[in-house]
Amino acid sequence: DMEIARGCPYNCAYCGNSALKEFNRGLGRYVKTRPIDSSMRHMKRMKEEYKIDIFQFTDECFLAHPVSWLREFMDRYKAEINKPYIPQTRSETITGEKIDLLLGYGIPFQVSVGVESGADHILNDICDRRCTQKQVLDAFEILNKRKIRTNAFFMIGFPFEKREDFFSTVELCRKIRPSVASVAIFQPLPGQKATKLCIENGFITDKEPMA
Repeated sequence: DMEIARGCPYNCAYCGNSALKEFNRGLGRYVKTRPIDSSMRHMKRMKEEYKIDIFQFTDECFLAHPVSWLREFMDRYKAEINKPYIPQTRSETITGEKIDLLLGYGIPFQVSVGVESGADHILNDICDRRCTQKQVLDAFEILNKRKIRTNAFFMIGFPFEKREDFFSTVELCRKIRPSVASVAIFQPLPGQKATKLCIENGFITDKEPMA
């Protein structure tokens, strides 16, 4: 695992970043990108000393970087590291231009994408993602057309999620045809906006033990 940037530009209600942003309010810019020189030095050391064969970029949203930064980073990555890699991102940041840029370097990679739900009202009203099924479909059309290996992250058990919402998620998974589908169960952790929603509506009391 390699962290190129820390923090996320988005504010999903179920994510720890929303809590961390509030906790760090007034302390400067939340999303910070590691200098490329520093990232390359670290990965070169990992590759040489520990014989690393693949890197996973744990940035919350790797393709949120502008094209100019991606080109500079990949120029260095190709020349100095040249190992398969796995970035994770959001569907809204996936464009043909960015994916074609990555493909142009000829290094195998997989793209992990946070999809979460196939119900628009869950995505927008509960998750606060400001994302639609169409954006997800468009993103995976770009990836599948180019035969990119993908991992789609889904989540079930959101507050107010109904049976039909769950099956909308199943249907969306079938439509986008990811190489891997990873499913998690929503957990109302302290500080999340979605946790506050659960407390306000009586789904939990805020007194439950954490372990």
